[in-house]
Amino acid sequence: MRSQHPKSIQKLFPALGTLNAVTVYDTDTDTATAALTAVRERVLSMDQTMSLFRKDSEISEINRMAGIRPVAVHPDTLAVIASGIRLGKQTKGAFSLTAGPLNLLWKNAMKSGVLPDNDAVRNAGKRVRHGRVIIDTADRTVFLSRPGMMLDLGGIAKGYAVDVSASILRSFGIRHALISFGGSIRVLGESRTVGVQNPFQETGVSFGELDLPDSQAVVTSGSYEQQRLLEGHRCHHIIDPRTGWPTESGLVSVTLTGRNATVLDALATGAFVLGAKKSVPILRKTGIEGIFVFEDGTVRTTEGMNGRFRMSETDSKNLPA
Repeated sequence: MRSQHPKSIQKLFPALGTLNAVTVYDTDTDTATAALTAVRERVLSMDQTMSLFRKDSEISEINRMAGIRPVAVHPDTLAVIASGIRLGKQTKGAFSLTAGPLNLLWKNAMKSGVLPDNDAVRNAGKRVRHGRVIIDTADRTVFLSRPGMMLDLGGIAKGYAVDVSASILRSFGIRHALISFGGSIRVLGESRTVGVQNPFQETGVSFGELDLPDSQAVVTSGSYEQQRLLEGHRCHHIIDPRTGWPTESGLVSVTLTGRNATVLDALATGAFVLGAKKSVPILRKTGIEGIFVFEDGTVRTTEGMNGRFRMSETDSKNLPA
């Protein structure tokens, strides 16, 4: 008996520090189930190899072996690290895979409520050097050449997982799907409209709508996700790798859209750190469009967003005056 074509089938699963949702449309049940299972297994594998919080992950092993020896890694891990290094150079260090020491320092500070002193920030910052990540593509190894260095793929892994998931779905012949991993979303097939998170409101409240055509992705990065008052200083989790301190670019969120979620994931963080003025030329070179929300509630978009992004009068009232 032939499988029926349901309107949609969705799979939800946790991985990479977020709840992931993959929805396929107009596909027979057997094919949809097989494709969604393949996506889940591949993403869970990425979580096992790339997670900073798993002691047995490849990233943890690379960090433990910093200054000691290279570590053999899965092709996915190698691809993410290679992309991250390239994008780190493209943003002149505003995005860096090697910001692990700083991220850990500030994560502990947010937990304890104690502001790090200048010496602690300076010492952690000395270990942020994407130029000291040595990749051997032939042997498929990664080596951090300086002791104490630490990779953190949190700013790029979800985007890569989105792109890989899209490739898997296509390999099963699926033409229509919606992939949503945290703040990283990608559409296959029919154009869909997604809400853009309002950085001044609770999760799920949008301040506008964005049209995503076939194969387009959107990624949002914002300081609203994790922030705390530390000894009178309002601090958030997006750290400027160049200074070692929470970014002060005047932005509260950056939303980027383009065809490569891996690139968008990293550049969303880099653009947040750089600020709108310095990041727009980089986006233009890569064919990426953006929406920038400033601390005073001002919203600015790149030219390519015209006709794709809409902010209603109701939405605008939810932003600061």
